[in-house]
Amino acid sequence: MDAHNQSATHPQNATVAYDKDAGKFVVKKESVGTALDATAVAKAVEKSASTLHTSTTIDNAALSQPTLPSTSKAVTEAAAKANALVAHAVPLTRDGKALATVEPKTAAGWVRVGDDLSVTVDQGAIATWAKGALAKQVAKSDEEHDYAIDSAGLAKTISSRLEAGSSDAVEVPLSVVGTRPPESAGHESRGRHIDVNLKTQYARMYDKDGTVIWRSYIVSGNTSEGNGTPTGTFKVNAKRTDEKLVGADEDHDGEPDYISHVNYWMPFIGNSVGLHDASWRGSFGGSIYAYAGSHGCVNLPPARAAELYNLVRVGDTVYVHN
Repeated sequence: MDAHNQSATHPQNATVAYDKDAGKFVVKKESVGTALDATAVAKAVEKSASTLHTSTTIDNAALSQPTLPSTSKAVTEAAAKANALVAHAVPLTRDGKALATVEPKTAAGWVRVGDDLSVTVDQGAIATWAKGALAKQVAKSDEEHDYAIDSAGLAKTISSRLEAGSSDAVEVPLSVVGTRPPESAGHESRGRHIDVNLKTQYARMYDKDGTVIWRSYIVSGNTSEGNGTPTGTFKVNAKRTDEKLVGADEDHDGEPDYISHVNYWMPFIGNSVGLHDASWRGSFGGSIYAYAGSHGCVNLPPARAAELYNLVRVGDTVYVHN
């Protein structure tokens, strides 16, 4: 019998599943299968032995039976509870405006019916759906923060709505996923200009209407070696690509202190101090400038330098400050 049962189809209890065609949760009928019940087989063998028969005929009565039939009150109650969870659509809003609607057929994919007929809402599944279906629609940025959908918070609220049988709208929550240094005071009155904040190691370019059209972390001059980037108001005096920057011989060894190739050169103090790409750096911002800063220039990530080069014009104001 053990050998038979290893390859036999075992009985399946009645359960609850979502029927897409019917648009609701339904009771899935139990099935018997082909596995044998040890007790029933033993009784049949004993009966045959008692009558001195040398063989025993096994019929359907000896098959293992499911323990939970479709007529069970527990099964029908589980189906009713599952259907109650998806009885209403739940509207979603962003800033009070309609964004999307959670339809019952969508919510049905988040309802879990356990082997013990427990009926729950899978918040993890809701969060996964939100990241895919809504993330791009609600992500936004302002000048100091980047915001993304708070999928866990949204999942919790939607779950509560479903469990309460409520069709009240849910405002999609956002969470801060990125921050930038605050804008420098007085930028509104400077018109079109590049703001270089040495304290925050952050630069922004503003268009004439005050709109930020470019931003980046920077590395400025090395203050520990007396090479801090000069502060003041300057003008971009040139734009050049494929430039070789040659430093002075301040250590008097007969050689330039540095020779660096840059792809984008935007000087604003003569030809000695300017904004340029620094492909040799792996990171920007923070306190790098204080111990491993430049010789006075404003170093930029290569991609950001390329963007700025395409925006800047000779004559644009550069405001460098602490």
